[in-house]
Formats: sequence, structure tokens, C-alpha cells
Amino acid sequence: MGASTIDTDVNDELVQIVDEENKAVKGAPRWVMRKQNLPHRSSYVFIYNSKKQLYVQMRTLTKDYLPGYYTPVSYTHLRAHETGRNLVCRLLLEKKKKKKKKKNIKNKKKK
Repeated sequence: MGASTIDTDVNDELVQIVDEENKAVKGAPRWVMRKQNLPHRSSYVFIYNSKKQLYVQMRTLTKDYLPGYYTPVSYTHLRAHETGRNLVCRLLLEKKKKKKKKKNIKNKKKK
């Protein structure tokens, strides 16, 4: 898969653009933010196991930023309308949905 397979829905998603004082000034599509290198807000959720080891994931090769690199398990940009708390809730729910989906796929393969 090449870079041309990047999910267009994600690239059209509006992210928060900020000024020099980190005040939200507008929303812009992710691809515009990347192309114009606009300052924006993003967030990481660090997840550790009981041995205090950090969980990481390898980014897919179709990502527009750092494809194939290791990053914390949950990382995303604030959407134009989101608060930081909303973002954390969204991240954790999305991870839970992905985990549930993977579990269902594994169960189907066993049958």
C-alpha cells in the first residue's frame, strides 16, 4: 500500500488550529494543517502495564505523518469543536471499539 491509500475521511477531519499563545483560532482540515505546517493541538494518552512498561504501537505505513514509527498507543489531534476532556474520552472509546472488533474477528476465525 502506498501513500495514496491514506484515509480521506481522516484527512478531511477538522482539527484545532492555534495562534502563538495556544489559543484556538479556527478549524482546518488535517491535510491543510499538515501541508501548511500550522500550529495545532494534539494529545497523547500513555498506557502502562503493571510492570510500568509503556505500551506502544507501530504506525501503519499509510499514515501521512511518521509512517512506520512507534508511538504511544493513543495519539490524535483535537477536533475543531473538542475540549481536552472530550478528546481523551474519544481516544479511549475508539481504542475500546478497535479492541472489541479485533476480538470478534479472532473469534470468527476460530469457528
